[in-house]
Amino acid sequence: VDPHMQRRGIGRALIEYCADFAHKQGSTALHVVGNPHAKDFYEECGFEVTGKTETRFGPGLLMKKKV
Repeated sequence: VDPHMQRRGIGRALIEYCADFAHKQGSTALHVVGNPHAKDFYEECGFEVTGKTETRFGPGLLMKKKV
């Protein structure tokens, strides 16, 4: 979400839309590689850290949310 549009519920709405869609398709979880600076946001949306990885942008968090 564009920084000027953050803190308006857009990111949370996108995650919930994806979780609902994935569930309807038979998936059991969403997986993301999250920016460590966004860890609190993802955790507030129900994700758990499952590991760490390197990306071309630097360190990333492997995160999972059950749907």
